[in-house]
Amino acid sequence: MDIKIIDNFFSKTAYSDYKLAFQEPKWELSPHITTANNRGAGVQRYFAIEEGAFHLSLYPAHIISRELDKEYYIHRMRFRVTWPCKNSGSTPHIDAYNDNGHKDYDITAIIYMEDSDGDLIIYDCYAPDEFNKNAKFKRITPKKNRCVIMMKHYWHHPCFPVKTDLRYSININLKEAK
Repeated sequence: MDIKIIDNFFSKTAYSDYKLAFQEPKWELSPHITTANNRGAGVQRYFAIEEGAFHLSLYPAHIISRELDKEYYIHRMRFRVTWPCKNSGSTPHIDAYNDNGHKDYDITAIIYMEDSDGDLIIYDCYAPDEFNKNAKFKRITPKKNRCVIMMKHYWHHPCFPVKTDLRYSININLKEAK
């Protein structure tokens, strides 16, 4: 599979800035709170240029562009906090950016802010059945300051944490600048 893992992704200063963003009170304004019966257990917060969070997108875009030797910009960035849940995880999916399912981005990156037991499962097949034990997949355990970059539109899903209190992740879809 075409996946790159970067440990120690953020510098200490940038890491602290992103940790502070997770603690901002704007979470209460999030229109989408998920539950165990609604695709996961946790809260999520989308960032866009209109929300004045454009500066938050510059650092990961720069690091990923440097690592992949291509220029990328952030198309969508979502902060997610997931709490323990007895279910195994969300349904396998490919990120869809707009309502008609068009994938208007080139790569996906997930940055983990803390160690967690809520693994990421990435499938190397088309439309996997989440109960198909024969599907080829890669399992990646969230580690503090680790970035997982998927160079293709892979089917994937996170497992919910069971042993750790919360899983903090930043989900990013990037578009190649042309």
